Amino acid sequence: MSVAVRDMERRDSGFSIERRRFLADLFNIPPMLLGIVTVDEILQKLAKDEKIEQTSHIGNKRIVLNFNEYECILQNYWDLHHVQSMHPDIQAVALHVAVLQQAAENYKGSQKEQCYTLLSCYYQVLAMIFRDLGLFDEADSHIQRAVEYARLVDNHELLAISLYRRGVLLFDRGRLVEAPRLFYDALRDFQEALSLKTRLPALLIAVLKLKEGHSLARIARTEYDKRSVVQTIDEAGALIRSLSKVEREQEIYALKTDLNHYHIDKGAALIVLQRPDEALDELNMALERSGFKRRNIYRDILLATAALQKGEFLLATTLAEEALVCVKHMRSEVNVQRIARLYSRLKESPYGNEPEVTRLGYLLRRKR
Repeated sequence: MSVAVRDMERRDSGFSIERRRFLADLFNIPPMLLGIVTVDEILQKLAKDEKIEQTSHIGNKRIVLNFNEYECILQNYWDLHHVQSMHPDIQAVALHVAVLQQAAENYKGSQKEQCYTLLSCYYQVLAMIFRDLGLFDEADSHIQRAVEYARLVDNHELLAISLYRRGVLLFDRGRLVEAPRLFYDALRDFQEALSLKTRLPALLIAVLKLKEGHSLARIARTEYDKRSVVQTIDEAGALIRSLSKVEREQEIYALKTDLNHYHIDKGAALIVLQRPDEALDELNMALERSGFKRRNIYRDILLATAALQKGEFLLATTLAEEALVCVKHMRSEVNVQRIARLYSRLKESPYGNEPEVTRLGYLLRRKR
């Protein structure tokens, strides 16, 4: 199935109705999210949902929201995202977005701002789901909406986190399609968010500096540039170390970080800088943590990449296969793509014809 999607992308089908319907059927994606149906059509479906309280004295339909309930639901989505795929929940997320859009039209003042805040957050969830599916065009359309809604409210943390997540999408897309300009675009988002740092908590500043450093690694040319990369990332690590245990464990719009995050991002940047020994040292300091399954898998893919850089082909292949088993269980297409790129490099290596590499290729091709 993923081959069919890739073929459509290569034909430059863009956002044609045929392509959108194909994606909706393939991944069980609500048609509204791909622009096939209107919000009004979705609202007709919502009228049958017993969980939504509705009244009808403003316009055709007014939806009365329980904001606390929507915040709890949002938190549940993010908690799920850290440990597994959210693909099965995409229909529910779409319905919540439709309700919030309708409510925002009717509410005024602080209630309208609450709707805008939640819409930004729910669109961020949708963007991350599509990123996980490897559907970056669709992810981009949702993260753009998230940033737009964040700019409508006076909330610097919300704007910074939406810019951060847009930057992550741009960065990941640039890495997968090898488009350097996207690293510059990602860097601009991280730096715009950092321009708000006098009004941001230290934990968020640290995360932004980690991503700033990783982006700088992708565009570094001189030795001075490369030293600046490590310096930027180490500044983030020092900031995280300076925080109390309580401060480190706080969440900012479901963003979690700790020293493991620092070690992983530094390891990733060192791989880009062609320093695999140092990268392995950093990555091995990132302890596996329950509740961070997605991050654990990413670390294992990076370990495999660093091993490949060192010429330790058997270790790289073994680590890649172990990660692939977990990735397929999560149905994370973006991580499958990362492992597929690793496999391509292994095939081109002196180890390319060994049975372990052949087996990895077979597992990549095999249906879940």
